[in-house]
Parts: sequence; C-alpha cells; structure tokens
Amino acid sequence: MQQSNVAPRNTQSQNRTRRRWLATMAAALLASAGMAMQEAEAACANVRIVVPFPAGGPADQLARTLSHGLQQRHANIPYIVDNKPGANGQ
Repeated sequence: MQQSNVAPRNTQSQNRTRRRWLATMAAALLASAGMAMQEAEAACANVRIVVPFPAGGPADQLARTLSHGLQQRHANIPYIVDNKPGANGQ
C-alpha cells in the first residue's frame, strides 16, 4: 500500500474550521482590548444630562437625583445636569 502525502478531506476541513475559530477569537480579543481602552479614556470625560425644562421643576429634580445616585456609584465620572428650556423640540 502506498501512503499519500495529501491529508484526508475531513482533516483539511477541520483545519480550516480551527483557523477560522482562532481568527474569530483573536478579533474578539482585540476588540475587547480596544473597548477597555475607550472605557479608560471615557472615565475622564464629563457626562452631561440635558434637561429640556427650566431649573427647579420636577424634571430637573429627577435629573439631579439621578445624577447624585450615579455620582455615588461611579465616583470617578462627573455628572453635570444642564437645563436647556425650549430644548424639548417645541
């Protein structure tokens, strides 16, 4: 019997599948590293909560309560409530 240097079709298919899986995992790893870097950069940025009503109203009080709770949970991110009357599209 002669031995062939050509691998059986099943093994070639498995190799292709394995390479495709490894490429997908490498892409996912690179994407998650990029997201982690973006998150670190975003931690330095301010978060602005725009309230489309004047200060002192119920929407403003709700936004300030929300920003206070978020500030306690994420101490390194400043939350700013920005009242812009007339920004509600009317």
